[in-house]
Amino acid sequence: MRVVNDFTSKTDEGTPRRGFMASGLAPFDAMPRIDYICANGLFRRHLGNIAQLESGRIFCRHGIDHLLDVARIMWIKNLEEQLEFDREVIYATALLHDIGKPLAKTTDDNGVDHFKGHQKISADLAAPILKRFKISNELYDRVMLIIPIHDIHIGTKKKNIKKWLNRLGEQGVRDLIEVKRADKLGQNPKMTGEELQNLVTTESLVDEIIANAEPYSVKDLKINGFDLINLGFKGKEIGNILSAVLEMVIDGKIENEKNILLKYAKEKGELN
Repeated sequence: MRVVNDFTSKTDEGTPRRGFMASGLAPFDAMPRIDYICANGLFRRHLGNIAQLESGRIFCRHGIDHLLDVARIMWIKNLEEQLEFDREVIYATALLHDIGKPLAKTTDDNGVDHFKGHQKISADLAAPILKRFKISNELYDRVMLIIPIHDIHIGTKKKNIKKWLNRLGEQGVRDLIEVKRADKLGQNPKMTGEELQNLVTTESLVDEIIANAEPYSVKDLKINGFDLINLGFKGKEIGNILSAVLEMVIDGKIENEKNILLKYAKEKGELN
């Protein structure tokens, strides 16, 4: 699904093309919102900080070449597998996902650099860039859902995957897998082979969970709030009990059958 162009007409630098001339980037004529992001002064400043930070590195840099590699890999896979991802969602996520690295840098006693927490910092930096040009809520939400967690390990066990499905939804998990895959494909293959294989396993398990309608959210449970009201639960405890029931189901400790769930809910309420 394409998203309508809802940018304002100018950036703080003037036209997008003047911004691109200053940054050395060619404009994205078919993606006006990405054109504006790349012309943004804040974005170019963060790119400059990354270039300075990694000036001594030969491999695995995180400058514009890596960011565009990630975007292009994601877009190619999207076309090959007809995933129907929005092109601007892909490019916005790829361009902004690592811009917080310079601010996250720490160096340990052995002289090794670390970038712990760069995901959240990148999201914090990305937010005003996206908001400045009044992008659609759909684009903003999808990009900002992924950037703060793009380096997390989803896992290769169903219970872990289901917890991420519950948190992000199916679309969010699939977006996350594609960002992570493209990010790793844009790095040294000798260092990322195992992680890429894990993503293949994760994606296969997501397909299996969805195909088999396996429960991963409260709405998938065979009980609901009305059932708990009939048991005497009130207010916040209804949500708390449903969350506890879901966790037990996801962990495989109880079956998703109404009588079993009601029995557990009642016992759980009595313990509390």
